[in-house]
Amino acid sequence: MRILLDQNLSPKPIRKLADIVPGLETVYDHDLMGASDRFIFDCARSAEFAAVISTDLDFVHLAERLGPPPFGFVISSNRTEPCCC
Repeated sequence: MRILLDQNLSPKPIRKLADIVPGLETVYDHDLMGASDRFIFDCARSAEFAAVISTDLDFVHLAERLGPPPFGFVISSNRTEPCCC
């Protein structure tokens, strides 16, 4: 399964995770830095990524509006606000 990580996630820890979780790729790997969320979503869909992970809800909203794949997931470090996505 291929998973694309958005540019608001640091690529350094991802490189370490890629050894443990195969299929993790970043927008940096695909020269998509600075691209709009919609463009990244469309590229992820065309490249058959199963999911896009970000720190905001933009990809979740795109998946809800346009339908998956890819699914949108949010990583949040705010423990006081539960994520229902």
